[in-house]
Amino acid sequence: MASGVERFELLLVNEHKVAAEVFHSLKHMGCESVADFVGLYTEADYEDGLKEVLQKTETFKDNRIQLARLRVAWARAKQDLSTTSSGPQEENLEAPLPPEVRQRQEDAFFAKYNVRFPPDLLPAATLFARHFRELRRQHKELDDLARVKSAAESSTAPATEVKQLGDFRVVLKAEPPAVSFKDLISLLRAHEILLNSWAMAGTAERDSKLLPGTKVLEFSMSDNLAYRTFAAERLRRYPGTVTQAIQWFLDRDRQTRLAAITLYQDEWPLGEALKTAYESKTAVLWQVGGSGVGAVDDALSSKPPEPPAPKRLRVDRAGSSQVDTSTGKTISAKDLCEKWNKGQCTRRQAECSEKKLHRCSFPVEGGFCGAWQHHALNHNKKSRG
Repeated sequence: MASGVERFELLLVNEHKVAAEVFHSLKHMGCESVADFVGLYTEADYEDGLKEVLQKTETFKDNRIQLARLRVAWARAKQDLSTTSSGPQEENLEAPLPPEVRQRQEDAFFAKYNVRFPPDLLPAATLFARHFRELRRQHKELDDLARVKSAAESSTAPATEVKQLGDFRVVLKAEPPAVSFKDLISLLRAHEILLNSWAMAGTAERDSKLLPGTKVLEFSMSDNLAYRTFAAERLRRYPGTVTQAIQWFLDRDRQTRLAAITLYQDEWPLGEALKTAYESKTAVLWQVGGSGVGAVDDALSSKPPEPPAPKRLRVDRAGSSQVDTSTGKTISAKDLCEKWNKGQCTRRQAECSEKKLHRCSFPVEGGFCGAWQHHALNHNKKSRG
């Protein structure tokens, strides 16, 4: 779960657009949580108290906009604190899922992608349990890389896994402590495990915000790969030392996922929220110059290769054959690309992001149409005609 300082920063900086300098001024005064902020003043003196906070800043002395935002944030925090203080005990989101629940979710992931992650890239039980619960109930706080450390510290994890993952004693705060990732490979591996956990948990469909009227997965493997590639490429081009690069990456990744949380709270699918965050809201933070030929590029040159992509089924393109020629097994409706049958996928099957068949899924007696490069929308058009 996010720390008290992180929740406090989310309230002020992300939700109410209070300047970071003002937030740090409050933090310097000893506020380390939302409760500290509310308890700092009474109803009678909070107005004068908030003005005093602004007077301690260099940039926002007597700034009426910042004062107004602080007023609203304080009132909102006070109301929320009063509501939750008498509410039920908070659920332990990190309690391991019942084995059958996790297995059912892993099977749902496999049914969509026909791939299973190797053991060293699987999320720990606590990390996956948190993401599973958050994505089921749209919890307001998403996890960070610090949770990956449980995979390295797990008593059941083999010694080789601990060596590969390194030491992840990382807490991403406004003023992060010394980072304990031993190298860039460990950092990127932790980042991959985090995103793998989201992909495994995010198999449910949600209404798209970017393509109104369509359904998308909460967080797909395409979302996973796109952000990992984006972030790793910028890290590779970072011109500083490895130590500087690690801190640079952690800060930008954290800011990007905080921006995604804001959209997620507005009922965006998590994948679309993250994509919008790094392509728009935090894009300027990720800008780097140079060609990436320094210490960072050298350190990443020994990164192990990505696991092989799942093999696409091989089906005779003639007619509507429903047999995989590579295995002799009959294909099923789950092997067909849903996006293709909704007219939303690429024209060429070879470029399909889901690695599935571009064959018609329209139900017919005894199964489905199965025609090559023909989708269910064609049948619908014919029936309307």
